Amino acid sequence: MVLEQRGLEGNGWASAWKMGCWARLYNPEKAMDNFDYYIHNYCYNSLFSICQRALQVDGTFGLSAAVAEMLLQSHENELVLLPALHSSWHTGDVKGLRARGGFEVDMKWEKGRLVFAKIRPTLTTPCRIRTEDPVAIYSNGQRIDVRTLEEGLVAFDAEKDRLYEIRPMEP
Repeated sequence: MVLEQRGLEGNGWASAWKMGCWARLYNPEKAMDNFDYYIHNYCYNSLFSICQRALQVDGTFGLSAAVAEMLLQSHENELVLLPALHSSWHTGDVKGLRARGGFEVDMKWEKGRLVFAKIRPTLTTPCRIRTEDPVAIYSNGQRIDVRTLEEGLVAFDAEKDRLYEIRPMEP
């Protein structure tokens, strides 16, 4: 694969780009390899990217985007929650991630599994959510009906500015 041929060396923006590509391919190990390499070789203590000993913003912004890509993907008209979560990030949370289609997403996870996600649509639009585990969706404290499109993919009609909470279903 060409991405493997590129290896870890390059510069700050290249590390961020490769990290984002590996995340898009659902490969948290390779994405984290590039993250670690970036941190140890291509950034200042401020986390700003270095490119030939000069401050470079492309790598800095790219790294932020690649981290977001590990936590949330929104291409193909789906919100994919925690698609490339690395095992070293076993517990965490994130707020305010923006997704294609007009969605804002907050998430919390523990032991590498989703605890909950909150989705705020900025438009009235269908919402498709892909997760590793089956989920139930609530709004205003009430469970809402969803359409199961395939294993791991559910859909519902989201209303603008209404808050939806996604919770894993009890086994």
